[in-house]
Amino acid sequence: MGLAWDGFMRRWVEVQPLTIKVARWISQLSWEPIVNITLEPFGGQATNFTLYALLEDGGRIRVGDLGDGAKNLLTLMLLYELSKPEILLIDDLESHMNPRALDVMLDWLSGEVDKGLRLVASTHSLDVAKRFLSRLEGSKAVLVGLKAGKLSYRSFTLKELEELESSGLDIEWQSHISYEYRYVLATGEDRGSSR
Repeated sequence: MGLAWDGFMRRWVEVQPLTIKVARWISQLSWEPIVNITLEPFGGQATNFTLYALLEDGGRIRVGDLGDGAKNLLTLMLLYELSKPEILLIDDLESHMNPRALDVMLDWLSGEVDKGLRLVASTHSLDVAKRFLSRLEGSKAVLVGLKAGKLSYRSFTLKELEELESSGLDIEWQSHISYEYRYVLATGEDRGSSR
């Protein structure tokens, strides 16, 4: 996050108009309403600046003091809003996210996908794969595995993932035993087949 935040500070004139929109999303993770993200002096030196979450009552919370999930989500949202890529790649979608932060992120991503964003994400979690498919219309999950140097994959629908779960198959647990599995989640047209 350090490089991203340094970039925000250098490009604050471009970032600042985006902060209210991002603050509305991040506010869903806080007990107190966050109305904006500000860049302010920190540590008593005129050359030190940091990001703050501005609360509705005028109070401030240093963004660095928020949980890792909130910081990661805020950083992802600001980077996305600043660059507006056509395709967004996210590795380990749920990394540092509590369930509420993950839901907020998926709701936000769903809105961006509805506006035309193509999204590719990865996870080891069956639960996260199911949440992704249930929230992002037209998305798909592909289970990718590597065993003895051979790559294999298979596409799954939400219903098939639910059947896997009800059968007691836990890919996350199995990947720790003998080989690496990961769900690759994507939105957009299907251009592949399963093997």
